Amino acid sequence: MRQSYRFVVQRLAYAQRYAHLPRHAKKVKRALKKLNTLAGRQVRDLSTSFEGNPHDGKTLATALDAVSHWIGRRYARVLVDKGWSSGRFSGDDARQEGPC
Repeated sequence: MRQSYRFVVQRLAYAQRYAHLPRHAKKVKRALKKLNTLAGRQVRDLSTSFEGNPHDGKTLATALDAVSHWIGRRYARVLVDKGWSSGRFSGDDARQEGPC
């Protein structure tokens, strides 16, 4: 995860201790909204860091195998963007293309 929200959550929980008093309603509402935002941010960070969401460079060989299975032949050349490193692919000829 990018950041620990331990102290921020402590402060926001502390702001909600008087939730039952009308004069603190605005502060409690703001703290609850911030807590929901932080919870959503942590869920998003955790979901992208799991193995179920690999880097694109690691899925190229699998994707090419699937395409060759669907169309019945393998590609002679594969064009990829600058974000992919061709040193990790041991298959057919892979060539990097620059930005258009």
